[in-house]
Amino acid sequence: MPNDETPGVYIDETPAGPATIPPWGETVAAFVGHTERATGAAGEDVTLIPQRVGSLAEFESLFGGAQPEVGVRVDVVETPAGRDVRAAWADGVGPRHVVHPSLQLYFANGGRSALIVSVGRFGPDGAGPVADELRAGVDALAAVDEVSLIVVPETRWLPEAEYAAVYRQALDQCAERKDRFVLLDLPGSGSDGGAPSSVVDRFREADLGSHHRYGAAYWPDVITHLPPAVDEARVEVVHTVDGVPGAAVPLAEVDATLGTQVRAAIADLRVSVPPSGAVAGVYAHFDRTRGVWKAPAGIELKGVAGPAAELTARELDALQEPTRRSVNVIRRLAGRGIQVWGARTLAGADTEFRYVNVRRLVSHVEDSVRRGLWQFVFEPNDAATWARVRQLVDGFLTGLWQAGALVGTKPEEAFRVDVGLGRTMTQQDVVDGLLVLSVGLATTRPAEFIIVRFGQRQQAG
Repeated sequence: MPNDETPGVYIDETPAGPATIPPWGETVAAFVGHTERATGAAGEDVTLIPQRVGSLAEFESLFGGAQPEVGVRVDVVETPAGRDVRAAWADGVGPRHVVHPSLQLYFANGGRSALIVSVGRFGPDGAGPVADELRAGVDALAAVDEVSLIVVPETRWLPEAEYAAVYRQALDQCAERKDRFVLLDLPGSGSDGGAPSSVVDRFREADLGSHHRYGAAYWPDVITHLPPAVDEARVEVVHTVDGVPGAAVPLAEVDATLGTQVRAAIADLRVSVPPSGAVAGVYAHFDRTRGVWKAPAGIELKGVAGPAAELTARELDALQEPTRRSVNVIRRLAGRGIQVWGARTLAGADTEFRYVNVRRLVSHVEDSVRRGLWQFVFEPNDAATWARVRQLVDGFLTGLWQAGALVGTKPEEAFRVDVGLGRTMTQQDVVDGLLVLSVGLATTRPAEFIIVRFGQRQQAG
């Protein structure tokens, strides 16, 4: 410490700690879609302006609730055994604007923070999403740094060419930014009775561009435990007596007893949504509890009653053909609930980036190292700087290896870091101000196929 007992100017230099690369930040899923409204905290219009929320209540304060525009038909049948009251969505589909229920499943399954891009209000009379608006919403994320995942659950109701255009734009953005990943929903719910092969074939024929390693697809839709949002003015009741159905009447015109039964039937309606919101929560859960290198699969989904389609073993195999786009499945497993079953990217034939956790780990390393090296931008491009860069990256990767993200019994087996003249740079690179760093990683991969061999020793007779 300086001697400051007499007047004067004193300098006390305190050495800074060693430079470090910041750890993996919180997983933030960006949800793009239509909302009931888009009003900021000060009453301003926040359409196409990403807003961060940490709870469903915070979302509702800015964007409103679930879509109530879809009508409901309630059939009341009088039988000798009593009165049978059943409700169904009038259009047979249900809500098409599903950001609200998707976000509910995201928070229920482990998500803690989300970015919301409202692309406009719900369409009138239950009209579906608009592709150009969804594309504008994806584009609004391009300049935002904190995005980890992109979720656009309304794409499923788009025509095929528009569906592909939205996801192609999202995948291109991921490839350019290299710090985010897309969760895709297939263009068929699974609840419409269509063969899985036809749904998947349509998906595999869609023009999604060339950046398949930056996305993963999930199917079928999930049937939720979420309460339906219903406008009672859009409820029609059809009363059948002695096998003769009467005219449809509004709920307000039935008697109190029947009205109570009708409302109970409506409350039993199940809301089906694309799986991406729930799966995004699983990603966030594993990122926080296990690390980004853990495959986001094999865990029970919360808030989900079941998948919209049950698949046979042969159908499951067809979804992950190694030479085609892979599709990860939402499955019901005996004694283990409804689970995410699969962790493959769209690049099923890519041996390097076939798995979600490998792609996201490499993206994490790339983004973290990029951020960590900003401190060297104006340093001399010389051997002293190169040594500091190597030490910084080596320390960061050693931490990942110790956490189990990389394979190897010692650091030199798990990764390599190289930088220097004649190794990663030429003299012209140095003159041009280019500092070139080479990093190699031995990444972990899921034990996707576990083979147990049984043998039986014959006893001597």
